[in-house]
Amino acid sequence: AANTYTNPGTYSVTLTAIGPGGTNALTRTSYIVVAYPPPVAGFTAGPTNGTAPLSVVFTSLSTGATNYSWVFGDGNTSTLTNAVNTYTNPGTYSVTLTAIGPGGTNALTRTSYIVVAYPPPVAGFTAGPTNGTAPLSVAFTNLSSGATNYSWAFGDGNSSTFTNAANTYTNPGTYSVTLTAI
Repeated sequence: AANTYTNPGTYSVTLTAIGPGGTNALTRTSYIVVAYPPPVAGFTAGPTNGTAPLSVVFTSLSTGATNYSWVFGDGNTSTLTNAVNTYTNPGTYSVTLTAIGPGGTNALTRTSYIVVAYPPPVAGFTAGPTNGTAPLSVAFTNLSSGATNYSWAFGDGNSSTFTNAANTYTNPGTYSVTLTAI
């Protein structure tokens, strides 16, 4: 006879033989051992690319697991089934999920899975004074974000690459000023 064991465990089996001469039973203790299926790690995430800071939601698709170990590639970890990680630095990150269950351990690594870019620079500045008689010395205060280099064009032929700059306008006129944040 065949029997299907659907639950993990250790089972004893008894065979009872019945015949004209009587009955006899044989028991094999702990004869059938049914193991838990091994876990299979799986996950998705979103978004997988964007600018820093990038908050990513990780969803486990694992089977056969009761515990989880996430390694996000940026030094952060989690033991939650589903997790969120915020990447604060630009870079490319590999993510590993280890699924742990009564049937063992299984890990899935997605290489270069999360791509975090630098945010684009935003140019901004104030100046003062913005009007007066020639020669007029004007101080320019840089309010840009996400930039490391600057290029000023003061509209009178003069330029600068300083973060904050000054220009003296020697001729009367109206001038347009351009700050390029790089």
